[in-house]
Amino acid sequence: MKDENKKLNAEVKKATEKATTGRDNHSGRQVAPSMDQRQQPAIAGARQVLPSEGGRMLYSEAVRNQGENKRYRITLKAKDETTTPDQIKQQLKMNINPTDIKVGIKAVKTIRERGILIETGSEEERNTLSTEISNKLGGKLEVIKHKIRKLSIGSKTGKGDTI
Repeated sequence: MKDENKKLNAEVKKATEKATTGRDNHSGRQVAPSMDQRQQPAIAGARQVLPSEGGRMLYSEAVRNQGENKRYRITLKAKDETTTPDQIKQQLKMNINPTDIKVGIKAVKTIRERGILIETGSEEERNTLSTEISNKLGGKLEVIKHKIRKLSIGSKTGKGDTI
């Protein structure tokens, strides 16, 4: 038992000596820049925003990341009043194959006004899908492309700055 303790103590001493000599060898190198040596922004008057800490996201980061999650929408409505949204979906399944026209559909939802809403990932996919639908089912369905709205921060007058 005493021999094991002596061996362990010797190993601990060697490890601490290596650690202290390793620190002495690297003591000339600066680990983090001091406040005086921070690099100033290239543009005069521009502020440098540091990344958020602790898993919290800054408002500017949230607004910047909204562009990545945009979904481009198309609404399809039947031209005659008797067609149900389920019948519209069935017509689409029979006549249009998204993989053939290389379109990724994010979601298909039934809406109140006797139609369906289709969401795609990009504007090109939305345009391709809408032209394909209008070419094949233009006599039966009305295709409405949605515009993407810009967010605004409102003021008391109701006129806000657009982001």
